Amino acid sequence: MKILAIGNYYVPEVTSGIYLVQNLYEGLAQRGVFVELIIPSPSRGIDDKLRKEYYKKEESFYDGKLVIKRIGAPKEPKSSLLRAIRYFLIDFRIFFRALFVNADLIFCESTPPIIGIVAGMLHKIKKAPFVYNLHDVFPDSLVNAGMTTRHSIIYKIGRCVENFVYSNANKIIAVSDGIHENIIQKGVPEEKVLAIYNWIDESSVVHIEREDNILFERFNLSRDNFYVLYAGNIGKAQNIEVIIKAAVRLRKIEKIKFVIVGDGVDKEFYEKQIKEENIDNIYFFPLQPYKDVSYVYSLGNVSIVSCKAGVGQTALPSKTMSIMATQTPIISCYDFNSSLTNLIEKSDCGYCVLPNDDEGLADRIYKLYTDTDEAKKKGVNGYEFLLNNLTKNICVQKYYECLRRVYECCD
Repeated sequence: MKILAIGNYYVPEVTSGIYLVQNLYEGLAQRGVFVELIIPSPSRGIDDKLRKEYYKKEESFYDGKLVIKRIGAPKEPKSSLLRAIRYFLIDFRIFFRALFVNADLIFCESTPPIIGIVAGMLHKIKKAPFVYNLHDVFPDSLVNAGMTTRHSIIYKIGRCVENFVYSNANKIIAVSDGIHENIIQKGVPEEKVLAIYNWIDESSVVHIEREDNILFERFNLSRDNFYVLYAGNIGKAQNIEVIIKAAVRLRKIEKIKFVIVGDGVDKEFYEKQIKEENIDNIYFFPLQPYKDVSYVYSLGNVSIVSCKAGVGQTALPSKTMSIMATQTPIISCYDFNSSLTNLIEKSDCGYCVLPNDDEGLADRIYKLYTDTDEAKKKGVNGYEFLLNNLTKNICVQKYYECLRRVYECCD
């Protein structure tokens, strides 16, 4: 079986969940599948020297079973409008490059959403089955983030994009129960949708004992404190406000400290806020390279996964699995009808509070601070659940079996 895969991001780029894409294509190649991946030259999280090295670079791995072909692409701009134009130009070039690739099956990631149109068109022209890997529901995500409304032209266009992609896909792999439910409610036949959670390579992301964690020296932090960690993007959707409010509630407890590791458009705003308000129990540090992910998530005695109300109902952030792999308890600040809440309750790896409940968040942090046995138990519960359900081998095998069934049914 040969798969034509199209997407917009791959290593050496530094983006959230980039390891998932790499793990998947490498795992398929290791299982004997031929994969030809067409992507643009890398842009995110790398310097100009590395960008130049990988510009239009082609690579071959696993005795030619995984072939990566990069098309030339300009550096990703900060402007949303310019990024959208860049996506259109890239996907136009991917389409024409992919037209000349012979393959048994087309596989497409869902980011950005317009690339699904490319895959759907290739499906129609090449008469090859198409599997869509759905990580985010567009345009619902724009509405939830407050960027548009359900009555806007953008939303209506987005729904047309959705309908075209879903109707042309032979199979849709949803990465969360929330996404699975969302698209079924929109009329997609249930037998067309399969939920496969994101995963973690449990051999790469592991628990690091505090005395061995290099970040305490790098960040100049005392190992004697109780640390509440948030790691990831610092933007409008991440609800950093609730973390800051909880920190204010707990500022009189000297040993409890909050560490925020990441970057984003609102980082400077929050740094300025805590300085002006003299909030001295919160520390900001830059995003760390992926190779240090075990150190990052082992730094906290508890990790927070947060999102604004209404934004994360379908999302299941990949960082959740990294936290579970380091045996750290989780407190989610998410809608209760979310995939994340379901996972935490199912695995008993932490606590769930509503997005704006800073009092509840502070109470759960204090409980874990005072009850070390309970904190340890929650962390172990999460790790054991991960080993039984969310490892790289288990989840990549599910992808392989799904793709194989689609290929055999359409052959």
